[in-house]
Amino acid sequence: MKRRLNICFVLMTLVILTMTLTAYAMTEEECFNQGYALYMEGQYSEALVLFESAIELNPAEGAYDEWKGACLFNMAKFTDALESFESSIAKDAHPSPYEYKGICLYMMDQMEEALEAFNVSITMAPYSNNCLWKAVTLLRLERYDEAAEAYQAVTCMNGVAGEKKAVACNNQGYAFLMDEQYEAAMEAINKGLAISSSQSALYKNKGLILEHGGQYEAALAAYKQAISMDSDYEKALTALDDLQEKMQAELDPDHYRVWGEIVKDVRLIKVWTVRCNQPIDFQSIQGNVIIVDQDGSRLPVNILSGDDDKCFEVHLVNGFYRPGVHYTLYIKKGIESSQGKVLKKGIMMPFMTTE
Repeated sequence: MKRRLNICFVLMTLVILTMTLTAYAMTEEECFNQGYALYMEGQYSEALVLFESAIELNPAEGAYDEWKGACLFNMAKFTDALESFESSIAKDAHPSPYEYKGICLYMMDQMEEALEAFNVSITMAPYSNNCLWKAVTLLRLERYDEAAEAYQAVTCMNGVAGEKKAVACNNQGYAFLMDEQYEAAMEAINKGLAISSSQSALYKNKGLILEHGGQYEAALAAYKQAISMDSDYEKALTALDDLQEKMQAELDPDHYRVWGEIVKDVRLIKVWTVRCNQPIDFQSIQGNVIIVDQDGSRLPVNILSGDDDKCFEVHLVNGFYRPGVHYTLYIKKGIESSQGKVLKKGIMMPFMTTE
C-alpha cells in the first residue's frame, strides 16, 4: 500500500512539472491570444502579464507594447501606459498608439502635448475616435471654434454610427454655445436631434441655448425632456432648478415699479408699443421684455424696432391672447440708451384682455 501511494505521488509530481513546462513553452501568439481574451473580460492585470511575455518573446513587435499600454491605461497607470505607447510608436508608428498616447497625456492634464499626439494620429489616418479626442482636448483648451470644426469632421465621416454622429453634433453645439455662436449652436443641436432623438444631452444643451436667448418656457420644456429620459441627469436637474429660481427672482415685485392702473379690454391681437425718452440700444432690449399670464406661464415674444429709435414693439409669437385673462408686461432693468444710460428699475404693467 505504501508503494502505491509513493507511485501516485511521483505521477502527480510529473503531471505538475509537465504543466509548468508547458506554460513556459507558450508561443508569443499564444501569449497574445490569451492576453487579448483576458483583456476583453476586463482582467487587465492578468492580461498584462501575458502581453509582457509576448514582448519578451518578440521585442520587435510594437502591437504587444500597445496592448500592454492599454492594460496599464485601464489600471489607471497613465505614466506607465504612456511609456508603453511610446515604445510601440518607436517600433511601428501608426495612428492608434498616437491616439492612446494623446489620451494618456489628456488624463495627465497635459493638453497641448495631447493635442499634438492626436494631430499626428489624424494626419496618419483620420477616424472618429481620434477626431473626437482632438475636439474634447480643444474644448478643455477653450479653443471653441477649433473644437466645433473637429466635431464637424466626425459628422461628415462615412461609416460612423448615427449615435456617434449625434454625440458629435451635441458637442459641436456646446462648443458653439461657449463661443457665443448661438444660431450655429442651435443648428448643430437640431441636426443631432434629427439623427437621434434618444440622447438626453441634446435636450439639455438645447435648453441652455434657449435660456440664453430668453426663451425660458421652451428652455424649461427642453430640460424636462432631458430629465424624463434620464431622471438622474445631474446637469439637466441643476439647469432646471437654476432657471426656475432665476425666473422667480426676475419677477420679484421689488425689482419693478407699476406703470399706472391695470389696462382693461385689451384686444386679443395686440401689439404693444413702448416709447422711451431717449434713443434705445436695441440689442439691450432682447430677452429683457416678458409677458406672463395669470397662471405664471411666460408667453414667447418678438421684439421689433418701432417707428423711430426711441420706441420698440412687443409682438406675441403666436399672435393672440386668450379672452378674459390677466397678463403682466415686464420690462426688466438693464435696458440701455444709445448713450449708455441704464434703466435702474424695471417696469411692470398689468392688463386684462377683452371677453
